[in-house]
Amino acid sequence: MVRVIPFQTKYAEDFKSINLEWLEEYIGVEEADYSILNDPERNIIQKGGLILLALDENELVGTICLEKTIGKTMITKLGVKKSHRGRGIGKQLCLAVLKEAQKRDLREVWLETSQKLQTAIQLYQKLGFEDMNTASRSSRCDVLMRLRLKPSIN
Repeated sequence: MVRVIPFQTKYAEDFKSINLEWLEEYIGVEEADYSILNDPERNIIQKGGLILLALDENELVGTICLEKTIGKTMITKLGVKKSHRGRGIGKQLCLAVLKEAQKRDLREVWLETSQKLQTAIQLYQKLGFEDMNTASRSSRCDVLMRLRLKPSIN
């Protein structure tokens, strides 16, 4: 059974390898990716973001981040180990990060993706993300999406 947990330093290398796997396969790796992947705690968590991990037994099989950028909170680094794709882990990670975003009283979350990632785009659409039909901040990504969140009830 796959469970979602907050980032733990002991999984830092697995976090990096899972993300490098899908980045290299689909859109390529940029310097900014290496910066985040080499020090996710400093570049995501210490800047007010969040990293969630999917574990199957004790094996890290998926990652997702909620990254604070200038003016927006972005979902980034959604990656699932190739051997575990197609099992709903990406959806499980997305739902968990959206729940955390609501707990933080965020009104909306954004993401950038590529037309090359049709499975991911279909997932995002099912979750209610809308294509903003505008250029993203990354040359690799040609799709910018937004989800407006309902206020959490505490």
